[in-house]
Amino acid sequence: MLELKQVWPEQYALRYREKGYWRGETMFGFLAQRTRETPDHIAVIGGGQRWTYAGLLERANENAARFLALGLRPGERVVVQLPNIPEFLSVVFALFRANQFVRFWLTSTPALPDTALAAAQTKGRERYEGFVEALGRRLARRRRLADEVSQDVAAVGGGQRSDPAGVGTPGDSSPA
Repeated sequence: MLELKQVWPEQYALRYREKGYWRGETMFGFLAQRTRETPDHIAVIGGGQRWTYAGLLERANENAARFLALGLRPGERVVVQLPNIPEFLSVVFALFRANQFVRFWLTSTPALPDTALAAAQTKGRERYEGFVEALGRRLARRRRLADEVSQDVAAVGGGQRSDPAGVGTPGDSSPA
């Protein structure tokens, strides 16, 4: 996996630090710190819901555990497409907690099957949980397919050493 590095022009970075926009804390660290300082203060209001910092942190931790249990691995990239609802924050902070690289997808007309599912699952807690379950099934299918392909590649290669092109060649493991 390629290492990601964000590069900002020095004059912008300096200005952002001077104004206090950049404080050297992660997004999840921000949530954890606010929870330690003011756990009962309201962090999120939306759709008739009011979550405290402690409540948001609890949801984020629970969702992070779910995502990891579903097969997401630290360092993987995850696309998030949800409307402006409280669950959006619990999902995003969960992915930060699970050390995922989050990419946001904002569109009013989802064109891809994966994003159509996310867009359809936005009204109410039941649909949100249904989305997480559907995501788990989809991830499980993709992991099984990846495992099958890996096994097929190993079977085709069959060798213990590789030629310069990286293709497995039959034979012993000693140099030619």
